Amino acid sequence: MLAVSIFVTLFLYVFEPFGLSNEKSSKLLICIGFGVVSFLSSVVYHFISYKIFRIAEKESSFTFGKWILLVTGLLFTIALANFLYGRGLHWNMEWQYFPQMIYATVTIGIFPTVILGGLSLLNQERKYSGIAQDITGQSIAQEDIKDISERSLHGISSGDIRYVEAYQNYIKIGYSTQNGDTVEITERGTLKSVLSSLEGTNILKCHRSYLVNKDAIESASGNAQGLVLTLRDCDKQIPVSRSMVSKFR
Repeated sequence: MLAVSIFVTLFLYVFEPFGLSNEKSSKLLICIGFGVVSFLSSVVYHFISYKIFRIAEKESSFTFGKWILLVTGLLFTIALANFLYGRGLHWNMEWQYFPQMIYATVTIGIFPTVILGGLSLLNQERKYSGIAQDITGQSIAQEDIKDISERSLHGISSGDIRYVEAYQNYIKIGYSTQNGDTVEITERGTLKSVLSSLEGTNILKCHRSYLVNKDAIESASGNAQGLVLTLRDCDKQIPVSRSMVSKFR
């Protein structure tokens, strides 16, 4: 957001659209004002969309295409804020010129925004792919190591547990049976209580809705959205939230 706002300021200062060429004495301050307005409106938009409406809450469904749509809304917000700023400067900005402001804002802002977003996407892809390879290598090297501090959860040995998933006021426990199949049962409880009762075992939190047995990890795959774990004797893939990747690693 800061980079885009600086770009807006420099673009306006150099190319002088919207009659800026007539504002020789205060042109720089006016351009900085547009940049500041762009930044503040971006922060407000980000807070509303991410923190209040939690648009990106489900990481697995937050794709690059949805991010582009989110950016489109951001540019519209910046256009509206800058239009109101221009009106406040007593420029000849009537509402019929608002579509032109939207067009100009999108034209100016879409390229640096998408380029920065694309670079971020590639960087995330590279980062999580590398981490996934590390985790896969570690899991292969340790696949014969048994949990020396096993406990039980609802009669299930912690060494047999593959994952625990939060489900409203309940938990779903996926565990391996003697014949090698993974079955799932539902019990009343929370992930916090499970972690407390299984402290000292190989059951770790990898997501706000998932716990996983690290000794059961067969491989990991990584993309721009984060990590996904594949477990032995289990068809269910377990996500690792981006906020917990470093701790989990």
